[in-house]
Amino acid sequence: MPAEQKPERKGRLIVGVLAGCAALLAIAFGVLLLLDRLVSGPPFAVGDCVKQQGQNEAVKADCSETGAFKVVSAVSSKSECDQTKPTVMFESQVFCLAPASGETPRPAASSSAAPQ
Repeated sequence: MPAEQKPERKGRLIVGVLAGCAALLAIAFGVLLLLDRLVSGPPFAVGDCVKQQGQNEAVKADCSETGAFKVVSAVSSKSECDQTKPTVMFESQVFCLAPASGETPRPAASSSAAPQ
């Protein structure tokens, strides 16, 4: 009978080791995602220029491009921006925009990633 217990224990040991490895990989993956999020930060900084791409996305742009807007401030609420000018939201941060070339801002689609 002792010979039968060894394979059973060995099988449990293998399952335990595999489960431990899977748990370590999951933890490492979670830490990497968290670090990436902390390090990457917002896509725009004050002084950058952006333009609307497609319906719901804002991308960095050259300030001389037609339709480009300059990021004039980064705030926590839309109400802190000039209400006559568009904004871009990224997570909980709001970027206040002004026309980069002095042109009148054109209306933009309301979205979390496009000038609003």
